[in-house]
Amino acid sequence: MKTTKEKAEVMLAFDRGEQIQFYDTICKRWIDVINEPNWCWSLQDYRIKPKPKFMPFKTPEEFIEAQGKHGSYIKSIEDGILFNSYVNYMGYVLLEADINKIGYSHINLLYRRYVFTDGAPCGKEVNV
Repeated sequence: MKTTKEKAEVMLAFDRGEQIQFYDTICKRWIDVINEPNWCWSLQDYRIKPKPKFMPFKTPEEFIEAQGKHGSYIKSIEDGILFNSYVNYMGYVLLEADINKIGYSHINLLYRRYVFTDGAPCGKEVNV
């Protein structure tokens, strides 16, 4: 059971537009609330949906899988330059912005320097 303060934090997060989940005691898992929650704290528990966690890619296959979700374009965190990215099986990524801006990076360094164009980190999502 949550304290009044914890309940208020969850309700205020919903008011800010954050995703809320409730615990389904039958399925034994957290489920996203689709509409407005009924806030029946005596029967259900609610929480702010945890943000996904990421770690650096370890293999070219992990990077290729992420490209399938987010696309092949990545953006430099430092200066916002957009690069098309091509991975080889040695673990290096060719970064191509235009004919004058071509570079390389190892896949395990992408996480610190780049994001996908949808804002997702250039890393493998980790289940928590």
